[in-house]
Amino acid sequence: MHNIIKKLFLLSVALLFFTQGSGKNCNSAITYYDRENGRLGDLLRLYIKTKWIAYRHNVPLLHKPFPFSDQFELDYKEARYNQNLLKNFQHVEKINHDPDFIDSEKSILYEVGYYPFIITPWGNALKDKKFIQLLQQLIKPHYPIQKLDLPEGIKTVALHVRKGGGADLPLYAQQVYKNDTYIDMNMTKTYADKSWPLKFPPDQYYIDQLILLSAMLNDEPLYVYLFTDDQNPSALADLYKSKINKPNIIFDYRKKGNHHSKNIIQDFFSMTQFNYLIRGASHYSEAAHIIGNYEIAIYPKDYIWEEKKLIITKVAIVFDNDWEHEVCI
Repeated sequence: MHNIIKKLFLLSVALLFFTQGSGKNCNSAITYYDRENGRLGDLLRLYIKTKWIAYRHNVPLLHKPFPFSDQFELDYKEARYNQNLLKNFQHVEKINHDPDFIDSEKSILYEVGYYPFIITPWGNALKDKKFIQLLQQLIKPHYPIQKLDLPEGIKTVALHVRKGGGADLPLYAQQVYKNDTYIDMNMTKTYADKSWPLKFPPDQYYIDQLILLSAMLNDEPLYVYLFTDDQNPSALADLYKSKINKPNIIFDYRKKGNHHSKNIIQDFFSMTQFNYLIRGASHYSEAAHIIGNYEIAIYPKDYIWEEKKLIITKVAIVFDNDWEHEVCI
């Protein structure tokens, strides 16, 4: 009942704000395309980039609920979009990029598309500390979240590893073999890491970055937790442990119920508990990076393919969420 009252209040605020007597004379506002499906990271990125345009052009955002949005404070603090509000605008203008200029007084409802930002405006958003602080207040749990019971007295590392084959297509780097003969199980489809190589970096990337992070921290004890859609996280942890071969690193992971469609909200906020983050370029882990307070966060920036082998050639290191002084190596 309390949540219903809050939603009705937000709707009444939106109606009061945008209805200004003469019908089509209210100021401009911004919203985003309806996304009734899609993964949480993609939906959060759509919300964040719309919020950034609203923030920098000083226009109100009209929030359209999306899957899982009711788990976040934004669902209860943003003015709510309603079909009845359309009559207050002269027209709707769809945009698939970050516009250089929005006229806040022309009574236009701007509708932001799903397509990603060009690099520069998105980088400026991440460098704006007040904007990041605003997001941290909006993209936080509305309901209590049971987070991980992390060990005390040891530095902690969140390792976000996407493997595909669940919600995503299989990886080119993990092709199917039978009797030593390659069988292309997806001849007419694109492999996930072929389309988004930085979203699905190879195991060697995570191994290299854990070695790098350990060296940066003088090989002090590290507790590393795998957040992964891999169906066998224990084998993945064993692989990393054997390849890294550093006794100061302890690996952990979810022992039961690990699946790409489960624990989505819990994992998202659990990732923000950690001191350090090593991730791919997924929107899900990027959103966690934005709202987290990591001492060090590492993610891939560039790559090459050598035949069937994906190699990450450049990584970005962000210290204390200071995106303005990001280091690339």
